[in-house]
Amino acid sequence: MSLTKRKYLLKPGRSLQTSFGGDTLTNDNLTDEAAEKLLLEHPSLAKHFEVLPEVINKDAAQSPNKTSKVAKAPADMQEEQQSI
Repeated sequence: MSLTKRKYLLKPGRSLQTSFGGDTLTNDNLTDEAAEKLLLEHPSLAKHFEVLPEVINKDAAQSPNKTSKVAKAPADMQEEQQSI
């Protein structure tokens, strides 16, 4: 399938690993099915996609039970404390 007809396309230069030591997905080997499965398990990875169906974007943004934990940088923490 050509890159223009796919429902999912990673941002340029991006690659995603399915699990620790698992397969690495790039635009060369990413299928729509693999992207859907990955995003159902890890919706926060949607930020790495350039082309993504609108339904997935909304679901990822609204999914309270599937969030990734990201450590905040010290500058982010300072801004948050000042706003309290």
